[in-house]
Amino acid sequence: MKSFLIIVFILVITGVGAYYYLQIEEAKDQASQSVKTEPLQLPEDATPDIRHPIPESPMIFDSDADKSAEEMAAVAKIEEPLPSLEESDNKIKEILAEIFGDNLVNQIFTQTGLIHRFVVTIDTLPDKKLSNKFRLILPAPGKFLVQKDSGDKITVDPDNVTRYSTYIQLLNMLETEQFVKWYTHFYPLIQEAYDALGYKDRYFNDRFIFVIDHLLEAPEVIGPAQLVRPKVFYEYADPALERLSAGQKILLRIGPENTAIVKAKLAEIRKKLAAPPLE
Repeated sequence: MKSFLIIVFILVITGVGAYYYLQIEEAKDQASQSVKTEPLQLPEDATPDIRHPIPESPMIFDSDADKSAEEMAAVAKIEEPLPSLEESDNKIKEILAEIFGDNLVNQIFTQTGLIHRFVVTIDTLPDKKLSNKFRLILPAPGKFLVQKDSGDKITVDPDNVTRYSTYIQLLNMLETEQFVKWYTHFYPLIQEAYDALGYKDRYFNDRFIFVIDHLLEAPEVIGPAQLVRPKVFYEYADPALERLSAGQKILLRIGPENTAIVKAKLAEIRKKLAAPPLE
């Protein structure tokens, strides 16, 4: 059992780097066990029809034959009745602790409202900014590095990619099949959290697929990107790059090699969760 909420890895990789660039307000209050959010404006791409349904009761294994004790334990955990959304944090943290260990979970992940935060983060990746108040993970360690030449031209320092090396290693551990089983198992709670945002007639998995497609469309930048600093925070000198969403900008900043790894994993997940096109 290595992969439930492995999408968290993707969020870590494609989310934490945003905070050096985006102007983020400090959350004034600690998020409660059940994160409260205001209804959001429905996205233009949303549609009342379900385009990518997922099974309500996933088949964990085809048979019980030749399964190890570890696999049997994983099946038992997946087949446990779901907790309520408000009481789901302990179960999610238990699973994450089995993957990462308690210390790493406490260092990386926000400790309350995990499913709510997961949903909000996914939903807002195509926006211009990510929400600090509902972030799922803490920012990447270290400071954002830039380079200046003799003419005061500013570019992204290639050494910034090392800030994400741990998360890339974790992403490489992803077993896509197992993640899909866990995602499907917890999907009723994920959908409930999405409903709480004001999307009661929308299907979260459709939004998830839309966001994956949006991230896969992030352009590739050859060589260090040039920056400007009109005020406090850096911006891309190229207006086309500056207009990109928060999620696409983060994919640019983690470096082309890391981006290729993330996109490949996103494509695998999409293939498992998206319904095939109608013929």
